[in-house]
Amino acid sequence: LLEIRDVLAEVEHAAGAWKEARRDVEHAEAELAVAHAAEAARAEERDAARARLGQDDEALAVARATATALREAIDAEDGALFDRVGALDSAAQRAIEALRGLATRLNAVSAGRGRAESELATVEAERERTTELRNAAHARLRELIDARVPEHLLLELPEQHSSSVEHVRAQAAEIRRAVRPRQWQLGDPRENAERVGDLRVAMESQARDARGALEQGGRSLQIIPEDRLVRVDVTVNSNGQVLPIDEALPHLNGVVETLESSYDAGVQQTLNELLGSTFLEHMRDQIGVATTLVRDINRVLADHPTGTNHTTLRIKLEPGANRHVLDAITGPTLANPDVAAQVREFLREKVDEAKRTAVDEGHPDWRDSLADHLDYRNWYGIALERRFGASNWGPLTTRSYAELSGGARAVMLMLPLIGALAALYRHMPDAPRPLWLDEAFDGLDATNRSVVMRLLREFDLDVLLAGPGRLVNVAAVPTAAIYQVVRAREPEPGADHTLELWAGNTLEAIELPLSWLDDAPPPEPDAQDALL
Repeated sequence: LLEIRDVLAEVEHAAGAWKEARRDVEHAEAELAVAHAAEAARAEERDAARARLGQDDEALAVARATATALREAIDAEDGALFDRVGALDSAAQRAIEALRGLATRLNAVSAGRGRAESELATVEAERERTTELRNAAHARLRELIDARVPEHLLLELPEQHSSSVEHVRAQAAEIRRAVRPRQWQLGDPRENAERVGDLRVAMESQARDARGALEQGGRSLQIIPEDRLVRVDVTVNSNGQVLPIDEALPHLNGVVETLESSYDAGVQQTLNELLGSTFLEHMRDQIGVATTLVRDINRVLADHPTGTNHTTLRIKLEPGANRHVLDAITGPTLANPDVAAQVREFLREKVDEAKRTAVDEGHPDWRDSLADHLDYRNWYGIALERRFGASNWGPLTTRSYAELSGGARAVMLMLPLIGALAALYRHMPDAPRPLWLDEAFDGLDATNRSVVMRLLREFDLDVLLAGPGRLVNVAAVPTAAIYQVVRAREPEPGADHTLELWAGNTLEAIELPLSWLDDAPPPEPDAQDALL
């Protein structure tokens, strides 16, 4: 069966090939039939052409016979006439062709003339428009020149007073060469108009700033619109004298030069006074007093450590960048010319700072602020240092301060104040020693309050304290009066105060007299009470 199937497949394949070959044969036969038909048609055309050729040959023979007969009939004179007629016909034909060429050229020339006339009219209109624009631009430029704008810009123009076209063109070329506006677009009026508007706004803003600066010195500035320009008038003094800006500038420059010359003379005189022995000796004495005061405060702080860990504070002065000047003023080297030059330069810087401050704040005389800039206390940086027991000194930073208890922090803030008061009061033995504190000792426990109270007692300070409760009823305080403000019981309105006496570690209530119920007038205060 397999062999039969293979044989059948081969038979089918052969049959397919035969069918394909048969189709090719049929296609070739069809093409051959078409070719035979075309060949038959061409044969018929050849036969027809041969027939027409025969007819033409017969007609040609007839024509030749006719021509021969005519030549034989015409004599020589008639032949010349015919030759002349032929020549004239040829000339006429050439004339007709030439006439046609001339007519074509005439049409082209006419069309070109029409186009030229149209273009000429366009050019004439453009020339007239351009001439009008040029005349308007020249007129506008002459307005600016007549308004002395080039003079304000320090421009020298050729034939500045001439308005002829050639001279105005040369003037415009010089302006275009010397003046180059930023962000200016050639041939774009809209953007340029916007740019001019921006410049106008900027000018008005700068004029306001200039007016503010001038008004500090009794002067002023005004922008006045004038046609398509603006005029700037400057009030140059407090008397109201008004000058245009081109005249005001040299006038004010002269005023500035005069002031600078007198200013420099004043600065030189001030420096000579500052470098004089009296001022330097006074500064040396004051710096010495301040140094002694800090040393006394530190001695007080060293004698009174706080807390269970015996924390000691001290104040440290840091000259910083001013160390060389302070050393020169307080040391023995001021006679050295180099050191004196350093001090002189330092004092000149302070004078310049005073001048700048006077200008910024609008003060008429810079000498008024010179004392603040020569305050030697501002030349120091002040820092607090602390140590525990006998350990090394270290800076009292925000972090180390935050690590302390609330009471320790309050005491640590109080100690420098009390130490400074104690050091100052030592130099005034007969003066009162007041210390008034509001919201005092908030957050302090009894132990820390006792430490502070012992300090207040040790330095014999006259203390007035205000706080949320009784503050002075501790053993370190020998005697104190305690006043408390009390409210009336609800719903009664009003408030009153009570008095308590702390003495001998005992708190005793004191009955106050009801003075408002007494018919007798209050006693007259003595002179000392009136002063208080």
